[in-house]
Amino acid sequence: MEKHSFLPLETMGGLFQIAKGQDYYRGFSQYLNNKKNQPLWDLFNYKKHQISDALVSFRTLNHWEKEGIIPNLKKDGGWRKFSLMDILWLLTVKELRSFGIGLKKIKSIKKSLISRHDHIEYGDLEFYSALALLDRTPVNILVFQNFKSEIGTAYEIIESSDKFGLLSHLSINLNYLLQTVFPKMDLKPIFRNFIEISQSDEQIFNTFKIENLEEVIVKFKQGNPELLQYTLREETSSNIGQLKGKNAYQEITVSEHGGKITGIKRKISKKIK
Repeated sequence: MEKHSFLPLETMGGLFQIAKGQDYYRGFSQYLNNKKNQPLWDLFNYKKHQISDALVSFRTLNHWEKEGIIPNLKKDGGWRKFSLMDILWLLTVKELRSFGIGLKKIKSIKKSLISRHDHIEYGDLEFYSALALLDRTPVNILVFQNFKSEIGTAYEIIESSDKFGLLSHLSINLNYLLQTVFPKMDLKPIFRNFIEISQSDEQIFNTFKIENLEEVIVKFKQGNPELLQYTLREETSSNIGQLKGKNAYQEITVSEHGGKITGIKRKISKKIK
């Protein structure tokens, strides 16, 4: 994973769990102030969508509006009109409710997660939604035990956890919520800065988990791993006949002293897939 320079956690007048780097502050400022982003602002904020009872019932919407969970949306012919960000927040609330979190605590979560910046009603939530939608950056909303919430990319969260540690939290996958809104688009997050493990690498790594392992040898051909050889130490009371039946390609070595078996080793050869 790429290394970034992160600011201290104590910032902006309060203690934050997810440390944000200069890339975040630069990116958010550019998103907020660059007028070329007008089509994006319209996409996220223009209130033109209707939702069905399958998503959230009319009765529930009335209750949430009364409790201040969702804004008092203007009704057109008796129907509420939602922006894309309104819908993402509704889906977030549904996720929180599925974990048994009450509306009073969700109001606390909303207060810490959503703060208006000029023409951007949902602040950080919109900025990170843009990253997840356009670049398929992995993004998660974290909810801590005090029911304060923060949002960040997987990279910011992992780096913060490694450097400072993170308190226990609930995590909501923003990419999944966006995929719900745009089912015909492929919005599966792309982990660009992580190393993908090949099948051959996995086979080699799993070998090191075997009990009684003494030695591992990997043979290469033209730079690619071709043959895996590893040696296991067996119990001296083991049945040699049974050991012979365990692997087709192996060498069994028996050590003796004074007529007694003092050691049994199996050298196993496997072709790397």
